[in-house]
Amino acid sequence: MENKIYTEEEALAASLEYFKGDQLAAQVWVNKYALKDSEGNLYEKSPRDMHWRLANEIARIEKNYKNPLSAQELFDLFDEFKYIVPQGSPMTGIGNHHQVASLSNCFVIGFTSN
Repeated sequence: MENKIYTEEEALAASLEYFKGDQLAAQVWVNKYALKDSEGNLYEKSPRDMHWRLANEIARIEKNYKNPLSAQELFDLFDEFKYIVPQGSPMTGIGNHHQVASLSNCFVIGFTSN
């Protein structure tokens, strides 16, 4: 993984392009999900970089199983949030070698009493 550090302005501009001008989506991605170290240095410029990080890390594990998906196949599923939309904690934590991060996400299961 490349260790280039991006400025917030670079990441915001690239993310704004990725999200086709959606300022809120771009800002939220940069603030919450872009790969950072504990000092706040940004190592991803757009969600495309994040999708490659996720794809490469999952492909690394896939190699342990029969008929593994390649990093490219996984990336194609992630890119543009087209087929797989990871939740926040996994987007931040999978393949993050800069910080220890939880991969857990909360969810709600409906309950009805009969």
